[in-house]
Amino acid sequence: SHLLFATTEEPVLYCVSFLGEGESAVPLMDLSKVCLDNGDVGGGLVQDIQWDPTGHRIAVSFKDTNSICLLRSKPRHARLSPVGWVTGADQGEYPVCIQFQQSSVQFGAVLTVVWSRDRVQHLPLVFNVKEDLMAELPVSQVEELFTSY
Repeated sequence: SHLLFATTEEPVLYCVSFLGEGESAVPLMDLSKVCLDNGDVGGGLVQDIQWDPTGHRIAVSFKDTNSICLLRSKPRHARLSPVGWVTGADQGEYPVCIQFQQSSVQFGAVLTVVWSRDRVQHLPLVFNVKEDLMAELPVSQVEELFTSY
């Protein structure tokens, strides 16, 4: 059981685990502003964090940028990796509200985004079965898979 959170003062995603002895916040991911491939800027101070019902995806929106960061997560573990970015239809559009919906697909989720220009967008996310199977392996085994020929 984990709690993800960010502060209002720094662009860092923290995690508190309630599985072991002693609960302390551990920095998990730096969310500093970055230049995206399309020229937009993403990241910065966190506005909202949403975890999908399956525990496999996290969406993060930001206070000063108009992009949403999608992260892959490993259920029951504090391991995250970036999947990509979702941006508005134009420069002036920013996310007002984000929320994952329950999906009928076993390996998937639906992210609903309400944009500042009164637009609602439903983004179906289909997970890669192999990716999720690798998420169940210990880190050392995953590294072995990618380093052995």
